[in-house]
Amino acid sequence: MRWGLVPFWARDANVSYSTINAKAETLTMSETYRDAINRRRCLVPADGFFEWKKLDAKNKQPFAFALKDGSMIAFAGIWERWRDEATSQVLETDAACIRL
Repeated sequence: MRWGLVPFWARDANVSYSTINAKAETLTMSETYRDAINRRRCLVPADGFFEWKKLDAKNKQPFAFALKDGSMIAFAGIWERWRDEATSQVLETDAACIRL
């Protein structure tokens, strides 16, 4: 799967740049995620993740989070299958569901 959800109705696959994290608070209200949250849920395995702290208007600092023993973790996720109408290529994508 490719990281960054591309809704089945998208005209092209470039929409995924802003769809890596689906906010749990707005999942059911967003047309982008609505169909996937109702029908295509999954777990997204990871060995860690980053959160970013805003330092000022232009700068952010990354913080890495992982389990001490290096074990895998999983995030709630959604997935989607998108088909390119011109080439019939199928692309499967996913996004993590996060709570802010």
